[in-house]
Amino acid sequence: MRRTILIVGLLIVCIACFAQENEQVRFEQPVIVTSAGQSPGALQLTVVAKMAKIEHTFEKLLNADQFEIERYKTLMIVVGASGRGLGAAGIEIDAELQRVLLLARKAKDYGTKIIVDNLQGESRRDSSSDEIL
Repeated sequence: MRRTILIVGLLIVCIACFAQENEQVRFEQPVIVTSAGQSPGALQLTVVAKMAKIEHTFEKLLNADQFEIERYKTLMIVVGASGRGLGAAGIEIDAELQRVLLLARKAKDYGTKIIVDNLQGESRRDSSSDEIL
């Protein structure tokens, strides 16, 4: 009896899994890529975008005023806080957070798709990256 219940339960789970339709993430081009935290992740993403033939522009310090809503269909924000990168850019983490927040608000207000990406994974993520996320 126990075995029958287990088999029926397993069949129900399998049927439910196969019944779900896989959704693919779709975004429009051109894409503008920026860093949130000034890690090298955004630059790495542009290499992948070029290989995938995605029409894109990379702006390391893109702010809301520079963001051309009518030109770009998707905003890609690559998260990764780097003390060295922030120092080289001459900005503090709070200013970086504010820049990215205003940029995301503008994109959202105009209906631009936003993709947030953390390429470097959890092992390379620190509290500053978590704060940005």
